[in-house]
Amino acid sequence: MGRNIWQSDHPVSMLKAIRSIVHEDCTVKEALQALE
Repeated sequence: MGRNIWQSDHPVSMLKAIRSIVHEDCTVKEALQALE
């Protein structure tokens, strides 16, 4: 998972999206929308 975050063009947004899935019960679809 670390490489997906740090090699992302927007690592902070990626981290927030992953955090929302793990800690806030968001769906993957919702997390992807937050990245856009």
